[in-house]
Amino acid sequence: MNCLGIKKERLLDTWYLINTEIIGGTVILKFCDASGERIEEVEDGEYEPYFLVPYPVDERDKYTVNRIVGGVSKVQKHDLLSNKTRTLAKITIKNPENVERFSKLFESVWENEIEFSRGYIYDHGLVFGSQYTLKGSNFTPISDVPRQTR
Repeated sequence: MNCLGIKKERLLDTWYLINTEIIGGTVILKFCDASGERIEEVEDGEYEPYFLVPYPVDERDKYTVNRIVGGVSKVQKHDLLSNKTRTLAKITIKNPENVERFSKLFESVWENEIEFSRGYIYDHGLVFGSQYTLKGSNFTPISDVPRQTR
C-alpha cells in the first residue's frame, strides 16, 4: 500500500490519458504510466466523424446524404437549453476533414464544429488526466479511487 491506500500492484497498472491525435482518420489515444516513464498508444480506426440534423431527414437531405456517401441513424440527445430530450439524425461520414464542408449542405446542423478528436473524447466519456487501466488496446476508467484523493 502507498500513502493514499492504493495497493502497489494497482499503481503499476495505472495509466493517465494525456493526449489524442488523428492520423489518417484513426484516433490515437496516448496514455502515460503512473511512473511517468512509459507511453502507450491505443488506436481506434472505427470511429466516424458526424454531425446532427433534425429528425426525420427530409427527401432533399436524404439525397444529400447519399451524394456524400454518408450514413444516417436516429439518436437521442439532451438539449441543455430546453432541458428536453430531442430526437436527431446523426449523419456520419468517412473523412473528418469533410465534416465542415458537408454540414454546410444542410439547413440546420448541430455539433459540426467539434474537432474530431474532441468528439471522440466526449462520446466515449474520457477525461484527460484521469486514471485508466490498460489491457492490450482496451482501457477502463479506475473508479475506485479512495475518497481522500477526490
